[in-house]
Amino acid sequence: MSEVINTINMSEVVSEAKETIVIFTDAGSKDDVDDEAGILDFVRSTEYDHTKYNVEIVIGGAGNKTKLIKFFENQIDFEELKNITIHQYEKEGNKNVYPSLNKTFAPEYIVVISPKIDDLYDVISLDKVKSVGFMGNKSSSSEFNQINLNCMYDPTFGLNDGGSDKFHAFLIETQTPVFTLTSKECREPQNMFSEELFVSPTLFGGKGLPPGIVQLIRQCVFKNVGGRLDPNIINPSNTFLITAAIGLINPEIKGANYSDAKGIADLLDVEISLDDVHVITKACQEYMDLLNSKSQEFLGKPIDKETFTKTLNYLVELEVNVAKIFGQIPVVNGKLITSNEGDLHTKYPAGFDNFVKIGKYSPAFDLFTINKFMKHIKNY
Repeated sequence: MSEVINTINMSEVVSEAKETIVIFTDAGSKDDVDDEAGILDFVRSTEYDHTKYNVEIVIGGAGNKTKLIKFFENQIDFEELKNITIHQYEKEGNKNVYPSLNKTFAPEYIVVISPKIDDLYDVISLDKVKSVGFMGNKSSSSEFNQINLNCMYDPTFGLNDGGSDKFHAFLIETQTPVFTLTSKECREPQNMFSEELFVSPTLFGGKGLPPGIVQLIRQCVFKNVGGRLDPNIINPSNTFLITAAIGLINPEIKGANYSDAKGIADLLDVEISLDDVHVITKACQEYMDLLNSKSQEFLGKPIDKETFTKTLNYLVELEVNVAKIFGQIPVVNGKLITSNEGDLHTKYPAGFDNFVKIGKYSPAFDLFTINKFMKHIKNY
């Protein structure tokens, strides 16, 4: 493995590069492979001259360099990544720090497709930044109107908005142009993962996505539709996950998981018994109570009572739809299953088969953020 890492970290290419692009990503996490698909499209694109750029991948959020490398090692020819350097964080209390970076590191472009960009803000120099690509909703508010290069307003909380206050304040203070791709824009049909997208002639250098990555995308989307965010992973460094968990469930806030599950279940002719609904309802109450306790513990206050009640009701509807997709209730030992419990496609194979046959997947958030931002850079 060390030889592979050295192959990627070819420092001699830095001197040839005219400008530096940073991709701040949580690739290598177990939640999805959207980041990896975006990086692959980036390295395979024939729309711009790769020799003009020094590409630095900075792992943020819950990403993992070793897992990212292993992922690509199994899926593509490593020669495609020869001009990319990958920086892994180290934990320092509740913060991610970067031993390989300092204030002499001054990129011209930054693409943000991970939470906690403020961790990088504290480390590198932003003096040379010409523009930023941001997958999230925070920079879609009116205060960014003068600097937004692309924006479809979305008032909801985006996961990557977490841990970005200082970075966004910097954008406003310096009037740095920002290319914003919001959750709302990513949910437009042309920006969704689909069987057609996997073989698109305009993405991935016209080569399509490797079958292994296609299957991993299906599996990850299935896991995220069927498994809730685990409240037990919430700690003082990621309290934004409380808001994220509620937002994924509640369509009045965002409801990404709710909408995805409903869209699939509505295409299935399946009924759930009242006894099963009762079991699901009890597990949903326990889930929300745990999430509420995390809010009390780490934020010093409970979830707003109205929000709690509405989210609980939507959660029951969501889990009933998950039961229809899985072919059995998503409750184990009285608790809702979470996306933190391993490969759900192997535990619920019949449900996964139904899911793939329908072919309805999730937004390709990070893929299109990188893709569209690079087109902007090309014409900058």
